[in-house]
Amino acid sequence: MSKTACWTLTLSGIEPESLPSDHAMAVSAARSWPGAAVVAYVHSPARWAWMPELRSGEAHGAAGRFALAALAAQTRAVETDAVPHLDVVVANSTAVADRIRRWWGVPAQVVAPPVDVARFTPDGAAPGGYFLVAGRLVPYRRVDLAIRAAQRAGVTVYSLQESRRSLEEVFLESTK
Repeated sequence: MSKTACWTLTLSGIEPESLPSDHAMAVSAARSWPGAAVVAYVHSPARWAWMPELRSGEAHGAAGRFALAALAAQTRAVETDAVPHLDVVVANSTAVADRIRRWWGVPAQVVAPPVDVARFTPDGAAPGGYFLVAGRLVPYRRVDLAIRAAQRAGVTVYSLQESRRSLEEVFLESTK
């Protein structure tokens, strides 16, 4: 289901008993079903909105910084306004549970995402000879660590994500 569908979905005539969500911002839609139990499984509050240092390289110029700060304030308000409508908050890690406690002021139970660890266990096959970086190329993602590890291993790093900046630019910014 797309993010847009989360906000526009209507269940005409259906009274849900619970409304699970995989992102905290989507839970504000839970107000549509008074009396339904709302369980939010949170991968992380929007760190960029709560930590200004994470936005430092994202906006260009004073107008861009102002607009991004305003969007961050609005995002924080949406998240905190949704909190009273949550019956249960579940975090995917203790680090995320700590953020939820600090930023939203509520405790969260920790339930790690299900991962088939056997799938990621080395099976003796020859390695591919490269590292793959997936995700936005922003400094707080610490892509510089992947680049350093690849240098030590003597392999190439590929980026799955298009970015306004190159891997080299992100690396240099991360090491300042």
